[in-house]
Amino acid sequence: MLAALALALAIAALLAGRVRVPRPPAPQTAAAWLPDPSAALAPASRSPEHAAARELSALLGPESAEERAMRARREALFQGEDRLYLLPPDEAYARLHEPAARGDADAMYVLGRRLAHCARLLRERMPEVLLEEYRDMVAAEAKAPEPSVARRQNLARQYREELAAYQSCAKLGDQRVSTFVRWLERAGLAGHRHARLAYVGYALDEYEKDGGHLAAHIEEAARRRRLARAWLEAELARGDEEALSLYIEALDGGSALYPRDRFAAELHRYVLTLMRARRMGQFETAWARGPYRHAALTPAQWDEVARRGRALYARAFRDAAEDAQ
Repeated sequence: MLAALALALAIAALLAGRVRVPRPPAPQTAAAWLPDPSAALAPASRSPEHAAARELSALLGPESAEERAMRARREALFQGEDRLYLLPPDEAYARLHEPAARGDADAMYVLGRRLAHCARLLRERMPEVLLEEYRDMVAAEAKAPEPSVARRQNLARQYREELAAYQSCAKLGDQRVSTFVRWLERAGLAGHRHARLAYVGYALDEYEKDGGHLAAHIEEAARRRRLARAWLEAELARGDEEALSLYIEALDGGSALYPRDRFAAELHRYVLTLMRARRMGQFETAWARGPYRHAALTPAQWDEVARRGRALYARAFRDAAEDAQ
């Protein structure tokens, strides 16, 4: 599916006569072409309660007093914006929507991130999926040489939290959740670099597993791809570590942003290794040892990865790694 998506997007770009990635639109022109995510929305289209959710909830049981106390201690560790990531998604939406609609870039970013996570939950972590997984894991735990009550409790807590998150997202409904792209894009156009990288990570999600949806929205998918590439490449030029990780993921075949390229992925992975080694005080060892070698490339290719990776690090990423220390 990813290969088909990449091909379709490439065709769309050719049809549009675009060969190079254009500059992102200027913030002051955004209102002319970007739909307003604060416009009135229809009621939630999903019900957070159905048979699989009820059955899973019954299997998991209620949250214990000990778990409630542990959650309270965890929440007390977070302050300010970070606390908004602990709120149920529907509560976070209620808190963030008004400041985001006023143009607060931080609010737009956090709201976009929370809704983007909801989009993935609603698409991939439905109660039916959680129920089947939980049953399988409970059965496997029962057959373990040394079954553990603590492991079983941790498992129940994990799935209880996932189910609660799904139900909170379902209360918002698909239409509200789908506005995540617009919130992240608006924040990115306002200069919020974290929103730009979040856009890179999420903007093409909805097209990757639904060929019909892609075919119906090929121009919008191509537009998002161009903007995501422009923002990602700008952050790569700054030597940003998170951007480097996203680029490697794309080259590995984990997204539709770029064609899969194993050599380029390993080259940039070695640069990332050098950046992290510099931060951890292990740079000399990582530089001398070179990249981790496996059968995906030939010995000659690995030699080239080491040579070019060191050169790329020195040229574009060394200063950023030093600043991070």
